[in-house]
Amino acid sequence: MSFTPLYAAWVIQKLGNLQKTDENLSDLKIRIGDTQFHCHRFHMSACSEFFRVLLGIEESKENDTKPVDVSEPVVVLTIKGIESDTFENILGSIYRAENNLTEQNMIDLWHAVSDLQINFLVSECEEFIMNKISLSNYLNIYESAVLLKSERVLASIYPFLVKHYRDFITSQTFFAMSLEWFEDFLHKCGSAIQPPDLLVESIIAWVSHVPETIPGQENGTDLPKQSDMLNSNKKKRKQKTEKGEELDDANTRKLTEVVFVKVHGKDGIKAKPIGADTRRSHVGTLLKETNLALVSRECLKTLLETDIVMDRKDAREFVNKTVAQRMESQVPENPNVTEKPLARFYLCIVM
Repeated sequence: MSFTPLYAAWVIQKLGNLQKTDENLSDLKIRIGDTQFHCHRFHMSACSEFFRVLLGIEESKENDTKPVDVSEPVVVLTIKGIESDTFENILGSIYRAENNLTEQNMIDLWHAVSDLQINFLVSECEEFIMNKISLSNYLNIYESAVLLKSERVLASIYPFLVKHYRDFITSQTFFAMSLEWFEDFLHKCGSAIQPPDLLVESIIAWVSHVPETIPGQENGTDLPKQSDMLNSNKKKRKQKTEKGEELDDANTRKLTEVVFVKVHGKDGIKAKPIGADTRRSHVGTLLKETNLALVSRECLKTLLETDIVMDRKDAREFVNKTVAQRMESQVPENPNVTEKPLARFYLCIVM
């Protein structure tokens, strides 16, 4: 017997109706704020790797989630860090195949389904978001792509950052970038930035930037390193009892609380100040991701006059090497003049 799409749609419709109308069949109750959702272990486990681990069907790959006691007829779970309307939209998708994605909720849904490890919805969110990148949302999308280590969205948004680079480098998101992510961007997109002087200017701006520390925000969050994100999710998950105690032995508790610690919001990521010395120590590394042979004479002159560059041996040597190469390749405009203009300029600066 073969099953047609019509049959699949019928099954989804019936299952979705039961989830909404028949609470007696629910063996998994999920509380978010003042709202309680009646779900089913079988269905949630089929859709979500997170629930498969939580309900003891699979072992955690990261050993950060303890299974709950499933011997009770009904498992009650409290989730914090995901809004109730967001979770309701997720249930609508996995129970009734509803498409609830909008430009207003796409970031929150993307974070939530990533936390819950509902991979097919993660893909749907990414596809939707990649088609909605605009000047009004690209910073939030980029931050989220970094936090969620989404190579698909990063590959899609990098050309947008290149196109609007002059705007991007004035944003808090730019100055909150970690060294590793700035290097990654320069390596993949640096050659596309026009004019080349703009790329050099942005590097000097990033290494020179000293963010102000806002009282109460000293423990903000940098855009994280790639290596950190390979070993953990965007949000750290904690299991607690309803009273907030740490869950030492999940098998002794009937009520479990899972907290997803949010690091994103309306205003984006709170940037944790990166020390000025730390930034400046990497100016040479960052400049080596550029092609100084293409920059203007004025840009080279600025680099030679910039203490942040000249105080670092690797940066100074890299710039001097470029100047020397330009001197060697430059042909005098007047054949009767043996001294090259750039050579005169270089000697003037160095001396």
